[in-house]
Amino acid sequence: MYLNLEDLKKGMYGEILNVITRSADNANQAISDAMAEVESYLCARYDMKTEYAKTGDQRSEMVVKIVRDIALYNCYKISNPVNMPESRRNTYKDAVPYLKEVQAER
Repeated sequence: MYLNLEDLKKGMYGEILNVITRSADNANQAISDAMAEVESYLCARYDMKTEYAKTGDQRSEMVVKIVRDIALYNCYKISNPVNMPESRRNTYKDAVPYLKEVQAER
């Protein structure tokens, strides 16, 4: 998979991630959903299958960041949307317009 739990821990303390995801399956579902969302915006301009096949330092730092931010948002959405930090919600709200701008080639 393009991202893994270690990648998510770069955006959130591991202890908090463990509490909100409760299982690796939930975290992996959040990552898969985030990848699908990002791909839906960027597939018209970029070969996302090729990007998602990359590993480690070969991956685009910006795509990794956006997928990670959306995946962390999804982790809260799956398990604890009521207690989601406003900063996490805002990060997601910033990511979507950015993806739309990239999609529109602006």
